[in-house]
Amino acid sequence: MLSCGIYSSDDCLSKKQGNQPSKIYSLDVEENQKPFKFNKIPAGNYIAFAYTVQEDSTDVNEKSTITNGGYTHAVPCGLTVECKDHSLLVFKVQNGKTTKNIQICDWLGAIMQGN
Repeated sequence: MLSCGIYSSDDCLSKKQGNQPSKIYSLDVEENQKPFKFNKIPAGNYIAFAYTVQEDSTDVNEKSTITNGGYTHAVPCGLTVECKDHSLLVFKVQNGKTTKNIQICDWLGAIMQGN
């Protein structure tokens, strides 16, 4: 089980300044579930991320952790070793339109704000 979320990219600046995002839209989905859909998201610019609901990896200190991923610049690049930019990619949501091809699949290098 994964918890997917999006929040306004305008909130990223706010978060860097120590504030929390004003609204995180979240959705629980099964692993590898395609497609998934958020409903009633206001128009704006967003970033997308996901994390495992249960701890599923162990670090070098034997501490269990969750895994996180995101829709990053490396995704449209093809997720190859040549794709060096793993920062979250901003995408636009328009009123009354479906935003397609937002793939949360950078699980190895996603740079999550605040981590």
